[in-house]
Amino acid sequence: MKANLRSLKNPIMVIGFSGYTDAAGVASFSIDYLIKKTGAKKLTSLKRGLYVLSTSRPITVIRTGLVEEVKYPCTELYVSKKAGLLALRGEEPNINWEDYVEEVMEIIEEANVSSLYTLGGLIDYVEESKVSAVVSSPELKEEARVVGAELINYEGPCSIYTVIIRRCGERGVKAMSLWGHVPFQRYSTLTQLRSPDLKTAYLTLKTLCKLTGIDLELERLRAEAETMLELVDRIRKTSEEKPSKFFNYIY
Repeated sequence: MKANLRSLKNPIMVIGFSGYTDAAGVASFSIDYLIKKTGAKKLTSLKRGLYVLSTSRPITVIRTGLVEEVKYPCTELYVSKKAGLLALRGEEPNINWEDYVEEVMEIIEEANVSSLYTLGGLIDYVEESKVSAVVSSPELKEEARVVGAELINYEGPCSIYTVIIRRCGERGVKAMSLWGHVPFQRYSTLTQLRSPDLKTAYLTLKTLCKLTGIDLELERLRAEAETMLELVDRIRKTSEEKPSKFFNYIY
């Protein structure tokens, strides 16, 4: 793996995890879209002692009663030499964050990563999707503002993204966490449809492309996102027209 990493020329690294960081599938959809469109290939898996399996359960494949496969949760590292990209996808680790973050930092140093970006999704009481940013150093604030990412104030529980961003700042690595804000009302409908929020994913990826210069074909995704929003609006209007059986209760 080290030889593959050293062959890259100051790549960009992008991380997208499912779990805590992935409201409406924004992170997992975005990183998979990025991997697919850049033709990135899997390099290795990172999975040593990172998960509580009663919480993040393995996924099995059973056909006609026969257990054919059991997949354990992990994160996977992909590489696209053409795009100058390292992409890390999978489920956010449950435990041993310090060990995991150090392993990520070793990859960053081995590959001489020029900048790191994480992709996340959160539910927010907003009318329209937007993108916010968290940065590793003060000089990156202007870069975030230029591409329209809002710089946030927050105090509370954090994701592993924030730990990685902080560690990058301590070691002089340029790093930024991009968060797509999913409107609450849209999220409620998308949950019924079991669909990712394509509009918020589109805006998050568009922001990433502006920051990095990665050339992604996003027009088709934008069109699909608009179609999805039309469907969501129709479903919401239909729901509003139906009287609630329990109209005296607030849920």
